[in-house]
Amino acid sequence: MDKQTIDSIQNLRYQAASLLVYQSVLSEGVGLAFLKLLEAIVNRDVDDIRCLKTYGDWFQGLASQNQSWQDYLFRQILRADNSFTRQVQSSELETLPPALVEAARHDLQALQNIYKCSTKQLCKWVKRASVLPVELVPWNFESSQSRSGSDQIDKRTQWHADLQAKLNNLDNWADGLEAIAAYYQEFGTGLFADYQGFRWQSGQLLGIANPDPIRLSELVGYELARTQLLKNTEFLLKGYRALNVLLYGSRGSGKSSLVKALLNEYGEQGLRIIEVPKSEMIDLPVITEQLRDQP
Repeated sequence: MDKQTIDSIQNLRYQAASLLVYQSVLSEGVGLAFLKLLEAIVNRDVDDIRCLKTYGDWFQGLASQNQSWQDYLFRQILRADNSFTRQVQSSELETLPPALVEAARHDLQALQNIYKCSTKQLCKWVKRASVLPVELVPWNFESSQSRSGSDQIDKRTQWHADLQAKLNNLDNWADGLEAIAAYYQEFGTGLFADYQGFRWQSGQLLGIANPDPIRLSELVGYELARTQLLKNTEFLLKGYRALNVLLYGSRGSGKSSLVKALLNEYGEQGLRIIEVPKSEMIDLPVITEQLRDQP
């Protein structure tokens, strides 16, 4: 393998190693497979089979999620849970420690360089590193940007696509930090960026991928309780002090449906709901501690 190619691969490894707050983007799954693949390619004593195997792991990771490498990486940036994203979701950039902001800018520039590494380029590098006559298939998947305008999509998906398009037009992603911070402030980070509904189970918070789609317009009765609950929820979402609420009534009277409908009504405005089974109510202090720093 020629020196220019090795230098290009090593530069990507240096960029990844230099991350200060966004390490989680490449710490598991497809991101970690990418780093292992770079290591296998650049190793001068490369094991051909190991190199092909690591490429297969990376390929399979993307295929299982039906995402391009660029879409995967960008999604990981937007859902990253770190010291910067946690603080900026409830504070303005200028109020954060300057070193933390500079670290985020540095990481975005480094991740931009990694983002530019195409599947086609990786295929070429693997072929050069391996002497085995194996034809590699590059992973090609249509970017979410080209698909976003064709279907009716939710607010978060549209914001994601618009933000990705904006950063693709920047020479330096560090210049887009304010726009990324606005995304965190609107949609949260980590699990709270991925899901609106949650279930507490065996000591951990689990996201609900497909919550009950029931809408408030489908419910009848409980008019007074519904009006009061909606008003209280709207106060909460506006940042005002809201009251604790206890819904009571006979079984099947619609209490659970009313709460689930709130999520479909206000989820895009930032509402998140956690279902805690009666048997695990003892964990409420643990749950509230985990949520303490969430906006």
